[in-house]
Amino acid sequence: MGESAVIRALIADDRAATRSELARVLAQFDDLLIIGEASDGLEALHQAAELHPDIVLMDLVMPGLHGLTAAEVLCRTYPQIRVIVLVSFPDEALVRRALAAGAVSFLSKGAPADELVQAIRAAARPPGEEVQLCQIGDQPEA
Repeated sequence: MGESAVIRALIADDRAATRSELARVLAQFDDLLIIGEASDGLEALHQAAELHPDIVLMDLVMPGLHGLTAAEVLCRTYPQIRVIVLVSFPDEALVRRALAAGAVSFLSKGAPADELVQAIRAAARPPGEEVQLCQIGDQPEA
């Protein structure tokens, strides 16, 4: 994906308020486009198959098909789609499993907008370019 290309993102979170807030924040950036929303893991898989996003922002803890399971299936089935996992609280074992399954980074749901956008842009880099893993609490470089 080129420097000026628009990054197509899918938001998967069981809370409508979280999805709306993420969409509101990301809508402020010309290079980011929210193409879909999902309220559980199964819906995220269906949306990803239909919409072909570049990035999926995936809540790990959702009812129905768990976000971790959805992330594992998504990374295995659609390796070109980059998954960034979102967590409400730092569950190290859960995050490690998501990263081992193929997620490229993880963020706290309360991360500042610039940190979220930085993670999305890093994840959307073409294969072969280094992807910066974002850790909970990391501060963006000045």
